Order: sequence, then C-alpha cells, then structure tokens
Amino acid sequence: MPLHGGRRQAQRPGSARRAADDLPSAHGLGSQPGNDAGSTPALLAYDKTAKAYTPRIYFYEFAQLFKFVPLAAARIDATSNSGNVKVTAFKDPASGRVTIMGDSNDSNSDTIAVNLAGVPAATSYDIYQTAQNSGYNFTKTGTAMVSS
Repeated sequence: MPLHGGRRQAQRPGSARRAADDLPSAHGLGSQPGNDAGSTPALLAYDKTAKAYTPRIYFYEFAQLFKFVPLAAARIDATSNSGNVKVTAFKDPASGRVTIMGDSNDSNSDTIAVNLAGVPAATSYDIYQTAQNSGYNFTKTGTAMVSS
C-alpha cells in the first residue's frame, strides 16, 4: 500500500489501473497528451492525426548523454576557444573514459580547441552529432584526432 504522510491508504484492487485507462493520453485522445505538459517541449512529439509519437531533437541529445556518461561519471573542467561552442566534459572513474559534449549555436563547421583538466592525453575522440534539420540524430560523423 502506498504511504502518504506516514499513513496507510487503502486502495481497491485494480482502481489505479482503471484510473490510468480513463486518461485521454492513454488512448492518444485529446489535443495535448500528457507528454506535452510543462514549460519546455517534451522529448516526444505527438501527432494527433496519426496518433503517433516521434522523437524530437532533445530526445537524441539526451540519448547521447545517457549512452556515453555513466551514472558514476564526474564532471570535469572543460573550456572551448570558440564563443559559439559550449562544452561540458565527464570522466568515468571505472573505465577512465572521457566524454565531451558540445553545444553549438550556429550551423557552421568549426575547428575548435577544447582544454580538459586532470585527464590523461588521448589520441582521438569519436564524434556523434545531433542537429536540427540536418538528418543527424545521434549519428557518428567522424573521429577527431587530438593534437597538442
């Protein structure tokens, strides 16, 4: 039984299931299914005509984060020499893997320098890209060679 405020509340068997089945979003009905609640776009877009969900760009951005940054990873200092690219980096203490995430606010291809603190030198990094209207959704687009 769920606890609320330290008290037990009795629930009739199956009542939670029936309540969820009655929600319009459970059947793809309504103009705004439950995934569109809030002040920012949901990870999935809902097409009420087709009654289908499709991933938005944020879905692929989070997919990259969740695939390459394990729970135990620690954020490390990272800076970029480009004002158009914000970088964030993480290091997995178990494997030593370093993941750099970049966010560019322009569509130009730029060569940038990223400075990392407290990590051993690497020879290369795989590049995965997600970009609005580009066809790149969590797509490996190359390998960046490291130079010092």
